Amino acid sequence: MWENLNGGSDTTTIANNAEVLIERGADAIIAPADFDYGSPAARAAQDAGLVGISPGATSPSYGSDVLGDKQFTIGYWNTAMGAAAAEWAYEEQGFENAYVVTYDGLDYTESLSRYFMESWENAGGTVVAEDKYSGGGDFSAQLQRLRNEIDNVDVIYISVYNPDLAQFIREIRASGIDTMILGGDGYDGPELSESLGEEHGNNIYYVTHAFLSEEANPNIPEFIETFEEHQGSEPLSILEALGYDTATALLEAIEAVGTTDGDALAEQMTSMEFDLLSGQLSWASAEDGHEPQKETAIVYLDEGQPVFDKWFQPEWTPEP
Repeated sequence: MWENLNGGSDTTTIANNAEVLIERGADAIIAPADFDYGSPAARAAQDAGLVGISPGATSPSYGSDVLGDKQFTIGYWNTAMGAAAAEWAYEEQGFENAYVVTYDGLDYTESLSRYFMESWENAGGTVVAEDKYSGGGDFSAQLQRLRNEIDNVDVIYISVYNPDLAQFIREIRASGIDTMILGGDGYDGPELSESLGEEHGNNIYYVTHAFLSEEANPNIPEFIETFEEHQGSEPLSILEALGYDTATALLEAIEAVGTTDGDALAEQMTSMEFDLLSGQLSWASAEDGHEPQKETAIVYLDEGQPVFDKWFQPEWTPEP
């Protein structure tokens, strides 16, 4: 039996909800898809001796090193996300100079930019500058600095959340800059593509977890059909598929080991390979942080419509 409690993006509520579920007899905890919001639930699960798993937390902190030996995430770490973007842009696109804009104050956005820049410089590229953005919707200063450097820039890497991300990209394109914009899984979903539309939604690439098409995975059409039957509408983004993958991996591991005992289940999860909608997944040992090992998906926008480009595995990733 599954039970769901809404944490409302409040860390205290999320921690309390996890405690309530544990008191009601939960055998495992599925936490929110983010380190900042998922870690309170993961810590509660760890304290109770239960396996916890996030559908999409990508911080390297979301694993056994920080949260404990029974905590996992389906989403690959920002180390791999940043490295994939850097290596793909440098090696396959031939770019050399990157301009980076980072939302200041969030683990996800800060670490993603940091790992991209480390990977970019490791590949041989140059970071022309890193600009910071602290919210509020005013990008005038960042846009002016970008315009001053644009002649020396091959690619613009932006690690900012929506809806600010969409606004910034619209302003960049409206100013006449058509340089490739690159980012991570925060670009995934209809909010960005619909906001940019045909006019501004071009030459934008991002690294994400999978893609909702048969081209990316032959099992996707069946998932979409099942999702529509249960929800009455199509899935909005790959995040719904990651939720499905989370349940699939957890149930397969429980079935394989025959128990929900936290120690046994966690050990079983690190001994298996899972064939998921988001690709082949295995987890490293607890000693290696339970790092997810899987390919990334490269997706781009063409007149505002997302298009699957390819699966990509970076050859080098930075240390967390």
